[in-house]
Amino acid sequence: MNIKFYDDNADNFFDDTAHIDMSDLHGKFCLLLPDKGKVLDLGCGSGRDVKAFIERGYDVIGLDGSFNMVQRAREFTKAEIIHDDFENLSFNNQFDGIWACASLLHVKRKKIPPVLNLIKKALKKDGVLYMSFKKGNGDRTKNKRTFTDMTIELLEPLISNSGMVLVDAWTTEDIRPNKKESWLNVFVRK
Repeated sequence: MNIKFYDDNADNFFDDTAHIDMSDLHGKFCLLLPDKGKVLDLGCGSGRDVKAFIERGYDVIGLDGSFNMVQRAREFTKAEIIHDDFENLSFNNQFDGIWACASLLHVKRKKIPPVLNLIKKALKKDGVLYMSFKKGNGDRTKNKRTFTDMTIELLEPLISNSGMVLVDAWTTEDIRPNKKESWLNVFVRK
């Protein structure tokens, strides 16, 4: 359902997201990474964050489940963008950081623990995961997309059970024009 939405709406989604300024979040994430480290943008969408991390000197790979978004991200970034599903991650000890901005919120709640285990496996020792969810405690469908909303109280046990450690969590307001949503932002360390 979600992948079809992004395939069908790739141009509009690209136009709505590719040029949003996320530099504050990028900066916080980079402070937790080694210089010139290797980063995976999990659910890279338009490629906005792939491009930003490359410009900051990181070795970046993007991954997205939507074929059409992968095409847009490749054109926009000229970087390696893999077309695959989160549940098929097969990386082992490869990344200093994994950036999952507004992407894991499309993973069904019961599948988040196995996906977190795959993320942990993909991270190097002391690697850092950034993830964000729309703040809330429900599972819902909106505009032909499914969402798993999250609070820190719901997410903390999932992080702990994965064997990773919560570093920081905070709430931000949506910076997209005409959006009035709160976001849960989380840094986790392997």
